[in-house]
Amino acid sequence: LKSYVVKTLTSLKYRIDGLETLTQTIHLNVEKIIDNYMSVTEHRSTVSYEDNMSLIDIDSYFPIKYYEELRNFETIISNLDIRRVLVSKLSLLISGSLGNSIRRILGRMFKDDLLQTYSLQGFKKKESFSELSCYRLIF
Repeated sequence: LKSYVVKTLTSLKYRIDGLETLTQTIHLNVEKIIDNYMSVTEHRSTVSYEDNMSLIDIDSYFPIKYYEELRNFETIISNLDIRRVLVSKLSLLISGSLGNSIRRILGRMFKDDLLQTYSLQGFKKKESFSELSCYRLIF
């Protein structure tokens, strides 16, 4: 009986060692797959960002004059690549104080007639500017 128990325990030990080696190998393979996926994803987003950077002309979007143009622009900036490019290009307008920079950006993006129908929080029967994606693009 003693030899049977020793044989069984020894057999179990080797099987457990084999399973441990197998799980370590699987773990390493999964890590490699994740690393490869992340590097491909980073490369793909970098390429598309650089391509979009040169293709997007902010003068084709701005100034926004009408409500319909604003709604169309809101759907356009839902694309993260375009959004990143626009943020980069609008950041070139920043200089001096914060207030002057914001005025310069808003002046470039919108016509005054359109902005007169908005207030930051939507008070006095105006629409809320802070609910627009444009607001999050600027701030």
